[in-house]
Amino acid sequence: MKNVTVGALDKKIDAVCRDKYNNYWLFEVKPTLKGGEGFCAIGQILAYNHLFEKEKTPCHTKMAIICKASESELEDACKKLDIDVFRV
Repeated sequence: MKNVTVGALDKKIDAVCRDKYNNYWLFEVKPTLKGGEGFCAIGQILAYNHLFEKEKTPCHTKMAIICKASESELEDACKKLDIDVFRV
């Protein structure tokens, strides 16, 4: 996977891939989904998703955050926002 630049200000998504159903998966990678870092990750993936869909219309996207540890409250927020969380 390589960095994909979206928007006019050269924002870089951590990783993008396309699955067998032609969905684009956008990944934000952070050490943890806790506190300020967690809120930052959620905001970043939402913004990247918006910019990516704007530039790649029409497309279907899925959002995900990859982290080592997380808080249940932020995982619940991600679920409500259709953001998958992968703890590795």
